[in-house]
Amino acid sequence: MKKGVKSLRRIFNCLTGRQTGITLLVVLLLLVLGAVILTPALSFIISGLKQGQAQEETMQEFYAADMGIEDAMWKIKNYEDEDWPAWMRGEWSEATYTNVPAYWEYTIPQVNGKDITVRVQPTWILEALETPKAGQGRTADTSVTLTGNVVGSGEYEIAILKDVGFTDPLMIERVGVWLPTGFEYVAGSSNLENLSVPVPSAGYRCTPTVYAFRNGTAIVWDYVASYGSPIDYSKLPLDKSGTATSYTLNHLRDTVNNQFSTSDVGRSIWDATDDQWGVITAYNSTSDLTLASNLFDSGDVGNRYGIGEANRRVVSFSFTPSGDLPDGAFCWVSSPGNDTPAVSPYLWWSEDKLYQITSTGEDPVTGETTTLIVYTTKEELREFGASVAADYEATGNTLIRDHDGEGYYRERVYQDTPAQMTSILAGAHVEQIRLYWSGWKNYPWNAWPLSDAQRSALVSQNFVDRVHLKVEVSGVVYETTVIADAWQVQAHGTSSNPRGWNYSCYADVTEEVSAYFAAQGITFNGNATYTLGHADTSAAVTETLQGVWGSSSSDVFTAGASGSILHYDGSGWSQMTSGTTADLYDVWGSSASDVFAVGEGGIILHYDGTAWSLMTSGTSNTLYGVWGSAANNVFAVGSSGTIRRYDGSSWTAMTSGTTRRLYDVWGSDASNVFAVGERRTVQKYSGSGNSWTQIDYSSSAGTLYGVWGSAANNVYVVGASGMIRRYNGSSWTAMTSGTSNTLYGVWGSASNNVYAVGNNGTIRRYVSSWSGVTSGTSAQLNGVWGSSASDIFVVGASGSIRHYDGSAWSSMIGDYSLYEWNASHSGETVTATTDYPLGNTTEYGTSNLHQAAYAAWSVVVLYTHPELKGHQLYLYDTFRYCDWDQTLLFNIENFLAPQDVLTDPNAARMTIFVGEGDDAITGERVSVNGTYLSGGLPYACNPVSNVFNSKSSVVGTSNIGIDIDTFAVAYPIIQPGDTAAVVSLSTEQDTWTLIYIILSFRSEITSGGINSIKIE
Repeated sequence: MKKGVKSLRRIFNCLTGRQTGITLLVVLLLLVLGAVILTPALSFIISGLKQGQAQEETMQEFYAADMGIEDAMWKIKNYEDEDWPAWMRGEWSEATYTNVPAYWEYTIPQVNGKDITVRVQPTWILEALETPKAGQGRTADTSVTLTGNVVGSGEYEIAILKDVGFTDPLMIERVGVWLPTGFEYVAGSSNLENLSVPVPSAGYRCTPTVYAFRNGTAIVWDYVASYGSPIDYSKLPLDKSGTATSYTLNHLRDTVNNQFSTSDVGRSIWDATDDQWGVITAYNSTSDLTLASNLFDSGDVGNRYGIGEANRRVVSFSFTPSGDLPDGAFCWVSSPGNDTPAVSPYLWWSEDKLYQITSTGEDPVTGETTTLIVYTTKEELREFGASVAADYEATGNTLIRDHDGEGYYRERVYQDTPAQMTSILAGAHVEQIRLYWSGWKNYPWNAWPLSDAQRSALVSQNFVDRVHLKVEVSGVVYETTVIADAWQVQAHGTSSNPRGWNYSCYADVTEEVSAYFAAQGITFNGNATYTLGHADTSAAVTETLQGVWGSSSSDVFTAGASGSILHYDGSGWSQMTSGTTADLYDVWGSSASDVFAVGEGGIILHYDGTAWSLMTSGTSNTLYGVWGSAANNVFAVGSSGTIRRYDGSSWTAMTSGTTRRLYDVWGSDASNVFAVGERRTVQKYSGSGNSWTQIDYSSSAGTLYGVWGSAANNVYVVGASGMIRRYNGSSWTAMTSGTSNTLYGVWGSASNNVYAVGNNGTIRRYVSSWSGVTSGTSAQLNGVWGSSASDIFVVGASGSIRHYDGSAWSSMIGDYSLYEWNASHSGETVTATTDYPLGNTTEYGTSNLHQAAYAAWSVVVLYTHPELKGHQLYLYDTFRYCDWDQTLLFNIENFLAPQDVLTDPNAARMTIFVGEGDDAITGERVSVNGTYLSGGLPYACNPVSNVFNSKSSVVGTSNIGIDIDTFAVAYPIIQPGDTAAVVSLSTEQDTWTLIYIILSFRSEITSGGINSIKIE
């Protein structure tokens, strides 16, 4: 019987030391062998185990017990069972091992007619290996982190990471590692005993003691046993080490080891001879590095150096068989503490948890039982930095697309665009839904002189802080307008070559989306069709604007329908609180702190530099125009021939000499004031008395809407059907305007530089005759004013505001056509217009399309799942602009890469969201630890020398002006035990903006190694 039990145990120990779930495989294997080949032998063995019991019954009991093992291991892996006791969750402490009871027990009824009792008991992983330190017990200390990983074929590395806040001397008495069944230590292979390793100088060499433990092998480097005392932590090896073989200023040369790599750039280097640290700035070859300072000199040739980090030391060795992974291996370090200064003793171990699982299968009729006792480990790497235990998926789309395919310009703006997310596991729990949208705006063209606050205000002033979001799951649709939680702004181009500005907005929509689908009875795991586009801007100022005036180029006011008043401060427009909903028709001021607005029902508002207030006008007739020669000599004109005058204290009525409606008023001075209106009426005030005189009138001619002049003898009036008349001080002359569109406003900077604006986007300019100007809009234009010949503002319908800078007109706020989106992009038609596009297509100052144009969005879902291995997520979403010949470097630190990166590409991956990349200009690259990336998941559409090529791997479409690309960055880019990585984004001639980078590192893995097993 003993021989049979020993044979069976040997089979289990051999086959169960490496993979989760192997126990069931062994049982099935035995069942097959027993049924087909070895029935007599198996019968003998089983009868030896359970006297008097039939083979079939025994195997069923064994199978039942094994099912208990499998169930417990699943629970250990996932920690998702609602009955899992709280005292066994999280980090284990002394209280875990001394809990009463010190185990968790549950039952699984009736598996093949057998009842199963499962007991899970936490076991200190160093039990019988170490004695708990006084004051620490069996609770892991956080001042030092230990991790053990396979770093190459048959190579194992113990990384010891000292917290930067741990400033006391750190003494090491022992370093140990345990390898599971089937793996052996290669004698003499460790860097603690290899004579060829020259760094650090002395005091760390140690030959380990190797002995059998828990059906595996323990390897212990004991410095107290070897030297009689512990050694200083700094004496342990760095990541790389060698000797300086030649001397060149600011260079390190080592032609013996030839071990340098591009990933060494940015790392620390230690001159062991001079005991000083430096920084590596460039990789030249495998034997040549450039240093930030002349760390080595000619006397250091032949001396030692080390590459790594000041707070990281590494113990490495070889094991056999080299082609397998020793799952379940763990390591530990012991410190005795110090007397001077007094430092408490410490004991650290890799964050493995050891469980004893006891599973008993019992026949409820006979009471016969079979019991399996298994030890299994779960490796929980300590979380570093700002990380979350989740994984992510990302998708998105463009809102501006290159329609004609020439590769440079994106000329079609879309109402909204969709993107699907389908790869999240069923049953996942959504932790966060992060929404990003970003675009390029053309006005102001030069955002470089603006302060940070002024740049930030551009987002809300241009109403790009809001989007329309639609989320569809199983035919159920949730729609909402999302207002950004935060945003960032960057000036585009350079201060000497400005090209508008870029923005990036962010919003967390987790709660509203999840709550909506929960209320609909739909389990929402993040998979959905997301559609994002231009929000309804009715809440913004889209009302018709009538009048415009300013005290300077950075202090401009415009007034319009429903009490709308907007103010421009030189960087953007913002809505003011007018205190009325009445329609306003004109605005004028004597200074920045003395401004008047007039409108419906005789309303007159006054702005004192701080706020608008209502004045007593003395009339209920609507007022259409306002102008003054001084703060105490202001005129307002309106319906029924109404003219009111303000003397600095109150408004009084004047005798206009007409009952016709008057629309505008202007004067060259206090003695030459003109009011115009219906039937070509022109009334003039000569500065004395209270009466006006009529100087032009026609019983049949159309209405005059605007008046302006450069002097009393050079006055222009404009009106219906393109009418323009000029007054020379004594008579009127009709001018040829060249348009039949009604003109509503007129202004000029000089007698030979006059502008008239009107219906259908009409702008006419007079130099020596009137000619047309390309306005770029079809909106009705109602008012015009400028601070100079190269700074002119025009306002009109739907809140449209256009600006002239001396070379061309462009939209500050204007109507843009929005297209539908379909998969083939053929037959797309205009579905709507907006005055507040999320991205512009035209360059400020010209009508040409600009390469900088883009608008795009992305949704990122962070989620957890019972069957999902934990990850650490690192999100970098500081908005960055990259101009020609620039490189953006990101030092990603404080993660801890597991050995999963050796075999699982998804154990380390990265998604980058970039705006404005294009296919026509090449030279942009992405690298991680010096390895250039290409391809992208799942669409391999990004060449290594043109990564940001307007093709998105997660979207699978091209010529869209954005790149949302996901890359696998596991081994050899990220290696087991790595705690830092350098991400480099570089460009040559292309320019682009970085919205975010997300890196995901596996951070919690179930080793699944069964360390020992016995059958009772």
